[in-house]
Amino acid sequence: MLIAIKGLIGSGKTTTSEYLHEKYNAYHYNCDKRVKAIYKTHADVIREVNEKVLETSADSIDMLKLREVAFGDVKKLLMLESIIYPYIEAEIDSVNEAYDFVILDCQQIDKMELDIDHTICLMLDEELIIDRVKLRDGRTRDEIENILEIQKEYEITSDYIAKNNGAITDLQMQLDAIMEEINENAGR
Repeated sequence: MLIAIKGLIGSGKTTTSEYLHEKYNAYHYNCDKRVKAIYKTHADVIREVNEKVLETSADSIDMLKLREVAFGDVKKLLMLESIIYPYIEAEIDSVNEAYDFVILDCQQIDKMELDIDHTICLMLDEELIIDRVKLRDGRTRDEIENILEIQKEYEITSDYIAKNNGAITDLQMQLDAIMEEINENAGR
């Protein structure tokens, strides 16, 4: 079973995925971590990102510059996605074949071509997102608002919604109810 956890930056995708991993023995595939690893280890990706997105011939990717360019230029972001998504899709397909239950921690999952069984979208107030991301990433309010504007352009449709404005225990109770429904519908 493949369940995607969706939501805007700072919505709690990784926290949710880690909870489901621990409680339900799911394999946790973290897209952000895998993308960062690919940017460091795949020579073809490094070359293509540098040439097409950063317009340089460097031997490694300047992650700060990439972040600035990707969230400052939608065309560059789309180009970057077209480079990296095939690698991520192939990895997810392999992981899904190897494990019975996989949780995808992936904001842009709707833009990938994957056979997902269920989606859970995390929703919360924008001001809470801004506060969380400022604290977590040290980004400015303007940077966060820019990222949110780009991310909001993509349609967020899901099978299930979990509200993450309160305590972690509130979120966990919602997730348990969702998992109970998924398992009942699957006859487990």
